[in-house]
Amino acid sequence: MTWSLARSSLLIALAVSVGLCSTLSCTKKSGAPTPTGEDGPDADATAAPRHLGALPKDLSEISLTPKEKGAMRILAFGKKIPVDFNWAKDRESMTLELWADEERIDREVFAESAAGIALVDGSDSAFNPPIPLLPKSGAVTGSVAWKGASRFNNLNLAGEAKVSYQPDTATVGIDQVSGLRVQVDLTVDTGKGTSKRVFKYWFSPGLGLVKRDIEKGVSIERSDL
Repeated sequence: MTWSLARSSLLIALAVSVGLCSTLSCTKKSGAPTPTGEDGPDADATAAPRHLGALPKDLSEISLTPKEKGAMRILAFGKKIPVDFNWAKDRESMTLELWADEERIDREVFAESAAGIALVDGSDSAFNPPIPLLPKSGAVTGSVAWKGASRFNNLNLAGEAKVSYQPDTATVGIDQVSGLRVQVDLTVDTGKGTSKRVFKYWFSPGLGLVKRDIEKGVSIERSDL
């Protein structure tokens, strides 16, 4: 997910019990899923670790949305912040929404076509053309290049990215989840220099998106596996 510095600061504030939407323009939804309380310090330690998923043989085994709804948690500098996720689908796109306390705190939009799955719109940037994340077929080790425009604050900024993917194991809670790591190395020309960002996704056969790194010290992971 593409997150701004303001959102990273928000997570720090949230981790010390400041209001979740104090600096976000959130969307309230009646009947939205409400997460349970924050995990206690020994919540994971009470269960035995498991090894989930399987190493993918090819890209056709990877799916984005095996579940339409479920629970995630934000890990921010050692704090666990429960959130819910919801997928909204139409014919050409899928929208991932994150909710906490009946407020939508973030969303991003993916496109699905015969070529594969691509990132269209993140929380603070839109990409034209979309950034390819998962081809529909092929070997699970490789990379693709992207060049286009990153729209930020009503400005179209020139950008390029290298998207690499390879089998990997992610630690989710205390469990080890096998699957595919997708890493996006994005460079954007701001007009006054370049801005570099790296974000990572972990996808697992049968489980879909299980984890993503936002930046150092901040990640999101499934908590309902």
